[in-house]
Amino acid sequence: MAIGRPQKFDKDDLLDKSVDLIWREGPTALSLNEIANRLGVAKPGLASRFGSKDDFLVAVLKHYHERLDGMVQTAIAEADTVEAIARAYLGSYVTVLSSKPIGPETGCLLAATTEAFATKSDNIIADTARVLNASTRAGLVQALHRADAADPENLARYLYGQSVALAFLSRCGASSNELEDFVERALSVI
Repeated sequence: MAIGRPQKFDKDDLLDKSVDLIWREGPTALSLNEIANRLGVAKPGLASRFGSKDDFLVAVLKHYHERLDGMVQTAIAEADTVEAIARAYLGSYVTVLSSKPIGPETGCLLAATTEAFATKSDNIIADTARVLNASTRAGLVQALHRADAADPENLARYLYGQSVALAFLSRCGASSNELEDFVERALSVI
């Protein structure tokens, strides 16, 4: 039996493709073998690079969050009023949800994963989703504190809820214009 060379792949490129695949299919739909096949890599190479399917999904979530949260945190860092921070925060989600290469019906990968694993306790994927969500909210709370919001924690929870609603609307096929209209309505109560 011939021993093949280890398959080489660019980790960031593979994670980008994985985000799209998991976004489209959902975090629980595919086995690690099916994921490897769809990505055009050998399962042993994928497993040796990332570990189990759960470890792989954690890497995909962190990669997605790094890109999404970087955009969100940059947008809110540049805002100097409560309304500007809220608009920048929700606007970031509209941008991401409207410009996905695989279509708006997929919603937000982190929201979909949070929903899929919400009832799972002691699960690395559920724990990772909670930590990543909390990290984004913490940055939002910090920005709202900086702008002297009356109740930054409560406002951050409200805005976070609106971002989840945007993801749900996107998954249901809402257009960019519909998402932007939703943001305007959500901001009108601030």
